[in-house]
Amino acid sequence: MGLSNMAATIPGFAVPAFVGALTHGAPGVGPWHIVFYTTAALLFVELIVYTLLASGVEQPWNKSYENTNDNKAKEEEGDAEEMKQLKPAEDVKA
Repeated sequence: MGLSNMAATIPGFAVPAFVGALTHGAPGVGPWHIVFYTTAALLFVELIVYTLLASGVEQPWNKSYENTNDNKAKEEEGDAEEMKQLKPAEDVKA
């Protein structure tokens, strides 16, 4: 927890120093273009990393193992109904 908090506070002092170094004494909006493009590039890198590494699979640590037998039976019944809906119409027998 402490390491992530430390990493999250670094931009709080690094970004103003970076922007100050780029814009100090420079007239016009030219230096701000550099700030904008640097920010856009960092966000794009974050997008690529997230796209490559993210997953929609539920993690084992998120599953609850405190189900009672009644809850398990209801879940299995719900799963069976869900599977019937997923089958093609010609495979379902009346």
